Amino acid sequence: MTKKHNCITIGMKNKFLIITIFIFVASYITIDAAPILTPDVFINEIAWMGTKTSANDEWMELKNNTNQDIKLDGWLLKTTNGKLKIHLGGKIPANGFYLLERTDDASVPGIKADFIYTGALNNSGGSLELYKNAGTLIDVAAFSSAWPAGDNATKKTMEREDAANWKTSLVAEGTPGTENSLPIQEIAELPKEPIVEAAADAEPIAKPVEIAKIEAPKTEALVLKTYPAGIIISEILPAPDGPDETNEWIELYNENSVGMDLSGWKIKDVKGTTVSHTFGAEVRIPANGYLVLKRPETKITLNNDEDGLLLVYPNGQTADSINYKEALGGESYNRIGSQWQWSPTLTPGAQNIVSQKKVRTALLKKELSGNGIGGGTNTASISDAADTDGGALAQIKKPWLIFLAALIAIISATAILLLKLKFKNERP
Repeated sequence: MTKKHNCITIGMKNKFLIITIFIFVASYITIDAAPILTPDVFINEIAWMGTKTSANDEWMELKNNTNQDIKLDGWLLKTTNGKLKIHLGGKIPANGFYLLERTDDASVPGIKADFIYTGALNNSGGSLELYKNAGTLIDVAAFSSAWPAGDNATKKTMEREDAANWKTSLVAEGTPGTENSLPIQEIAELPKEPIVEAAADAEPIAKPVEIAKIEAPKTEALVLKTYPAGIIISEILPAPDGPDETNEWIELYNENSVGMDLSGWKIKDVKGTTVSHTFGAEVRIPANGYLVLKRPETKITLNNDEDGLLLVYPNGQTADSINYKEALGGESYNRIGSQWQWSPTLTPGAQNIVSQKKVRTALLKKELSGNGIGGGTNTASISDAADTDGGALAQIKKPWLIFLAALIAIISATAILLLKLKFKNERP
């Protein structure tokens, strides 16, 4: 009797153990796998187009990717060009949202803003960077050439789709303070067949060894991959003195205070026979430093009549771009702030130099064009030129004054000459 009782007890224990293992494995398998996003907080939605009420009613939204509240004191959200700087404050709740409204709390009616900021986003594109309180860059939305999503006509916002991509919201004026209309893409649902087999009243499984072999499917977490902003095309030489095949070059500049890895990035031209050059492993650009790429290395031909360049992230998005018309022989095309200027002073691997004389000459041409020679005006530039040249160019703003002054001088000289002749004839 005791032996039989022990056998029954062992059998029950084995049955219980098998069912426990099976339920544990099945429950593990049926967990919905959500993507793991690397940043604790990331840029989630952008209303760069404003609202139907006003184009000035822009707003942005951050999302907390953790299960705890995060204080945002000392955090910074800014554009790469520095025109928009938002020093954040307060906190963002666990798995919640942080709404930033432009100018006042009326940009999103009915929803209280977490932060009011001043400044504007350009409808043609922008590049946003999110920094933690220690100055660590944790997220970037770099679209300086054009916003990849959002609709200015329907006022549908730009929503984050997954780790690297954005899509246009399904809802006009977006989903501020709530989940996106297009939720951040999840990993495909795992198979649920084991749940059907794990019924509560199921008969004991005859082959427990098969249960032991069941393994939860392996999945890879979706990682939010971002790339640094601030890597720009700084200077190019399309029409060098000497052979183009060997003397053309392209210069990149790193505006960041840390070195950057460019592995997998691409640079390519956009006119004629286009060529794309991919940076190899361990290609780095130093902090606040330069990287000069020569034509024999990239195989990129810069056309002398018209061409352009694209600097592209590994995910295919554009990091920076430049276009130019006819190249000037022996001169490089230089980025000066947000403008480009030809210069005879070539500075590969060093700070760009454009002489004031050349700038004044260019502005003078624009001024003459604005006075009827050619067509077009540039009032702001002409004012700057007048100040730079000590007022000399300011006189050219009114060419009739020059003509009048010359006429007066001629009349005066003629009068003086006549008086001299009269005085000479009257002398005894």
